[in-house]
Amino acid sequence: MRIVHLEDDLGAHELVRAMLAADGIEAAIEHVDEPQTYRAALAPTPPDLILSDFNLPGIDGHTALALKRELCPGVPFIFVTGALGEETAVETLRNGATDFVLKSSLARLASTVRRALAETREHQERLRAEQGLRASEERFRRLTANAPDAIFRYRFEPNPGYEYISPAIEQMVGYRPEEFYAEPALAGRISHPGDRDELRAIARSRIVPLGIREIRWIARDGRTIVTEQRFVPVRNELGQLVAIEGIARDITDRKRSEEQIHLLSEAIEQSPVGVIVTDAQNRILFVNARVLAMSGYEVAELLGKEPGHLLAPDNPPNLRGEIWQRIQSGDTWQGDFVCRRRNATDYTVHATIAPVFDKDGRVRNYLSVHEDVTAVRQEQEHRRQLEAQLFQAQKLETIGTLAGGIAHDFNNILTGILGFTEIASLALPEDHPAHNDLAEVRRAGIRAKDLVAQILTFARQKDSQQVPLELAHSVDEALKLVRASSPATIEIERDLQPGRVRADPTAIHQVVLNLCTNAVHAMRGQIGRLSLRITPCTTTEPLTDTTPTLKPGSYLCLSVRDTGHGMDEKTLKRLFEPFFTTKKVGEGTGLGLALVRGIVNAHNGALRIASQPGVGTTFDIFLPACAETEPKREPTATTVRGNGEQVAVVDDEKSVAAFVGARLEQLNYRTVVFNDPREALAALRADPRRFDLIVTDLTMPHLTGHDLLRSLRSDGLPTPAVLMSGFCGDGLTEGGIQSLGRTILLTKPFNGDDLARAIRQALAPTPVPEDPAPGSQLRACAPPSPT
Repeated sequence: MRIVHLEDDLGAHELVRAMLAADGIEAAIEHVDEPQTYRAALAPTPPDLILSDFNLPGIDGHTALALKRELCPGVPFIFVTGALGEETAVETLRNGATDFVLKSSLARLASTVRRALAETREHQERLRAEQGLRASEERFRRLTANAPDAIFRYRFEPNPGYEYISPAIEQMVGYRPEEFYAEPALAGRISHPGDRDELRAIARSRIVPLGIREIRWIARDGRTIVTEQRFVPVRNELGQLVAIEGIARDITDRKRSEEQIHLLSEAIEQSPVGVIVTDAQNRILFVNARVLAMSGYEVAELLGKEPGHLLAPDNPPNLRGEIWQRIQSGDTWQGDFVCRRRNATDYTVHATIAPVFDKDGRVRNYLSVHEDVTAVRQEQEHRRQLEAQLFQAQKLETIGTLAGGIAHDFNNILTGILGFTEIASLALPEDHPAHNDLAEVRRAGIRAKDLVAQILTFARQKDSQQVPLELAHSVDEALKLVRASSPATIEIERDLQPGRVRADPTAIHQVVLNLCTNAVHAMRGQIGRLSLRITPCTTTEPLTDTTPTLKPGSYLCLSVRDTGHGMDEKTLKRLFEPFFTTKKVGEGTGLGLALVRGIVNAHNGALRIASQPGVGTTFDIFLPACAETEPKREPTATTVRGNGEQVAVVDDEKSVAAFVGARLEQLNYRTVVFNDPREALAALRADPRRFDLIVTDLTMPHLTGHDLLRSLRSDGLPTPAVLMSGFCGDGLTEGGIQSLGRTILLTKPFNGDDLARAIRQALAPTPVPEDPAPGSQLRACAPPSPT
């Protein structure tokens, strides 16, 4: 402890030192006796106590006390003086002196010093406590003023109202604290109608609810504010509730976020598409109900596994790697793949898989959205098949139109070629070497004729003449040609059970030849076996292998099987397309199997095919069984020569007209050839009795053969006629021919014998329609009966 003693009498100073020491007060006592040293002793380090005489030569007590108040106001000050009047003593105490001791009473100095020091310590402690309280209050004020939550105290006594509410309330509801102080009922007035009764109940019952309560307020701007409030009861010493203190937190944004999260969660859980969330290592963290419904798995069976656990084995082998590489690079992958359910059945999904990034741009999760598109893909495949069938039908229609045009012109050309070949052959001696050459020309013409017939049959532009026939017999006849043209390395087996079908013999012959030719080609260069079998069968359920649908009934099944190289799935899908072929250029046209299917469909049958690469191919053809007997074959009629009848030959194709005229001249007819139907019409009208017969082409420029004959019939000229047609689709109907009366239809190409028979039938007194033999070019029509 440090004491400054202001005293001009050194003896008095020593006495004071001795008395304090004798009383046990340990202190360093600094003696000063003039103003300068006194001022220096007080500052900058103040002492713990000041003792001062009142009357000194250089300074008096009032000045010393004033310097103390200036330099160290909190230090206790005691006057130790010889005499001090009462008024002076009161004045010094009023000006800051702690106490005074007369030198005549130094015995009480020590106790006075102790009391002054104690009072000073108490005063300083009280000051420090007050400063701490003020600092604490200031910290609380700043805390409540700056807190985002509204802190409040609501009193019940003596008058209900807010004692305090922090400034944060204005940020929440738009009302200042002063407005709550001025209007105690403001909180109740702006509370949400749904929460108003609860707040009033608390005020009436004075029962403070425990825990956290959600209370809504209507802000000044009309917004609904959701607050989270915690109440604390304040009671007096009697336990009576006198106030409520609490904190109100604005959770409007949090509630909105929670509602959005809940909505999103419900939407994902009830989504019609599957949702899978994985971690950064692609392990499943979440699956929604749709994934479980699609896959048949439980949640526990999928969590922690990779999504690839759902994939079916028959997906592309590099699918997983492709997806993982794409999403790892930060891109989105989209596509289809096949998944396998828990019950081992498959379903197709369209998936979108994308990475989910955190705020630093690192991949945190992966999101997969699965849509079950099994039915959609099946419908698309069905639609694709229908479109393919429509495209096929359109191609057939186009080819049919093209075939009709080709057939008309080509048959005219073939008629001239075959006709003049026949005339040349008849004009030469029997031993003339040119007969072989002419025979080759005739065979080439027949091949061309058959090719046109194939095209027309394929395009369904030629009517098939279906009659009851023994299927085994027709197949056996065709096999003779197959055997003759097949290498010896191919063994032909047959098991042909008897049975009849109603069919065109030429068409059946064509089917067998086409199928066997393809089979032989498939086994070329190797030892093979060609097996043909006919077996009766009865179907109880429709077979839908081809169109039209094979209905239940009795059938004969013709099976053609080879041990060739077989076909893959891609080839099988295009097998019946017109002009599609796997043969080299010059080895096939691609019409053979298309023709087979056209013939089978025309016979109300069905075709089934089975093939595997390296194993071989089997064609099964189902034809309806027939109980009718085969028609008797009529003997070939001899060529009847004419009796000099006059014949008008009308055809714009000069080669055809020339052949018909020349051949009729050979058959003892007299002919006049017209290449313009208008000239023929004028000649016939000019001399109606000049001609005994008219032979006219159907399709000609300026005037068709049908219109020519109809004009003559309108003029009352009943001259018999032979109507030549190069194409059965020229628009001529059976009724149209019958309306012309005494008219025979002769289709091109034809030979001299066909022409002679047509002339004979047309010149007969009453030409009666005949059932022409298979392959005949004739169709007879009687005159219309009178009505």
